[in-house]
Amino acid sequence: MIRISLIISSLLLFSVIAMAQNKDKSEHESPQVRCGTENAMEELYHNHPESLIENEEFEQFTKRFVQNKSNAKGTLDQDYVIPVVFHILGSSYNYGTTVDLALVKKALISTNEDFQGLRSDWEDVDPDFKSIRGKLNITFKLAQLDPDGNPTTGVVFHAKTSGFGNITSAIETKIKAIAWDNYKYMNVYIMRDLYADGDNYNSGVSWYPSTSMSTDGLARVVYNGSYLATNTDDNFRSIFTHEFGHWLNLKHTFQGGCTYPNDFVSDTPPAETTHMGLCDNNKLNCEGKKTNGDNFMDYTDCYNMYSKGQVTRMQAALQHSARYPLWQHDNLVATGLLTSSSISDRNIQDATRIFPNPANKFLRIELDETQDLNNINISMINIVGVSVKIDIKHSGNAYNVDISNLNEGIYFLDINYGKQKVVKKVYIAR
Repeated sequence: MIRISLIISSLLLFSVIAMAQNKDKSEHESPQVRCGTENAMEELYHNHPESLIENEEFEQFTKRFVQNKSNAKGTLDQDYVIPVVFHILGSSYNYGTTVDLALVKKALISTNEDFQGLRSDWEDVDPDFKSIRGKLNITFKLAQLDPDGNPTTGVVFHAKTSGFGNITSAIETKIKAIAWDNYKYMNVYIMRDLYADGDNYNSGVSWYPSTSMSTDGLARVVYNGSYLATNTDDNFRSIFTHEFGHWLNLKHTFQGGCTYPNDFVSDTPPAETTHMGLCDNNKLNCEGKKTNGDNFMDYTDCYNMYSKGQVTRMQAALQHSARYPLWQHDNLVATGLLTSSSISDRNIQDATRIFPNPANKFLRIELDETQDLNNINISMINIVGVSVKIDIKHSGNAYNVDISNLNEGIYFLDINYGKQKVVKKVYIAR
């Protein structure tokens, strides 16, 4: 019964489609909120039944990650860089606006400021929520090398099309035809009619991390260029930030209403409805508490913050197998965001990567490829200094470690590169 409840909760709460919101500047269109979660999830699970199990397991990982955040400073302090490619599917949008390279650059600058707490109205957050404001050290950057290693602006222009917010075999075929490797690039699709239904005013839709979607080239953010950067007002352009939050596994703050676990974030107060049309935090929930109307993951007229809990949840999402490869050093080199010469300048401690951490049944170790990999010794020691048995299989500079036989707790991986030594703290949680 517990597992059935968990599956039902996953289906309801996973929210594979993020925000499908629109804002109208004309007298003939009215604002509306549309979320295609149920249909999208049914389609995803029909094609990939393993996705539901993956979601369940990753929620458990995220829970452990959050619980261990005070002991995982090395992970939480990480600076993240994500290579992004924009696919512009038609250049003409609502209200006579267009989308070009300059506008895309403006959009990323503003979104990076949102995540990093650099907005001009950062101090305008309601006093009751200032203490929970969180900043994520993440930078979304336009890729400088394409999948073939050729120079690129990170913005690709295609013929006008529509419907990339849908999940159908025909649409997926179109997406796969132009998608760049989802394990190397965050793919953003800019179009006007997101659902091919003649409605040009829907703003955006995004999907949570999913290995099957990334493997199939279908992981994406789809967004209406009418609301990108200066094509709209400063508040509404933050819906783009909202969609990026979904891409990093954040749910709406009003997810689940007052039924726990709500949005799976402990410091965002439960909310039964959105703050659409409101720009204050005086709206009380069913518990008599103020709700966070400034939050990027609401529908609000005063976007300006993520909470600390949301930041931790996004940091956990960056450990997901569908997101982790994007911000690794070698991928930043491959996508032109770092030069290969910088490899020799790296600190060997940082260049030795271990994930996931906290771990459950396995660990993956990626070693510094500039070292002599024929002269490596790896051992694991428990908290009292006793060596424990681990099963290690390796290929090249990567090692897969089976830790299913170990008890929960803190361990230390001792990695010797001949004359150099790296020690990494590992948390095993089940």
